[in-house]
Amino acid sequence: MISRAAAPSTHSFSHITPRTLHTASTVSSHAAREPRRQRQQQRGLATVQDAAASPPRTYGGLKDQDRIFQNLYGHHGADLKTAMKYGDWYRTKDIVLKGHDWVWTVPGV
Repeated sequence: MISRAAAPSTHSFSHITPRTLHTASTVSSHAAREPRRQRQQQRGLATVQDAAASPPRTYGGLKDQDRIFQNLYGHHGADLKTAMKYGDWYRTKDIVLKGHDWVWTVPGV
């Protein structure tokens, strides 16, 4: 414990302004950070070089036009004419002509 006799008197700090105290604390905090500046600098932001290094991504084995839920978010029209603009319609007529009973039994096989 500090005795009152050893502690500085309150009138000895009366000439120090709050701005002086703030400046002194800022200087001491900069001195504490000084060893960090001597480290090797590292790149922190993405660059064009990063994009070229990444391999192309694939999402499953299907191409986009072969996916079942192509208009999942409703960005395109919901009619058949709009749907025929994208996707593969080869032999779709044969499937439709076989009837709905055949369509429902095929996945159950």
